[in-house]
Amino acid sequence: MEDASKMSTRDLAVRMAEKNNLLSIEQCEEAIKIVMHGIADGISRGERTEIRGFGSFKPVVNKPGTKRNPKTGDRVTTGYRGKTHFKPGKELKNRVNKHAAKI
Repeated sequence: MEDASKMSTRDLAVRMAEKNNLLSIEQCEEAIKIVMHGIADGISRGERTEIRGFGSFKPVVNKPGTKRNPKTGDRVTTGYRGKTHFKPGKELKNRVNKHAAKI
């Protein structure tokens, strides 16, 4: 892995396959994609999706409104906008904090 700050699905699949000799890299990559699509499908249906120890994903819909373009000062009307809120789980927070303490 060249850049330690980024990890692709393939990189994660390689790590999973190294830890689990029964699965190939391709099988691990497919499993990761299934989980990610499951999370995305839940969010698109408006459901909160939780992975214990990792965190939860919750869809948030912003109501339409009027915004101002800071460059031109013009008023712009926006429609409904959706975004995803991620709340890390306790275990993930602890791991990140341990890593941050080492730096």
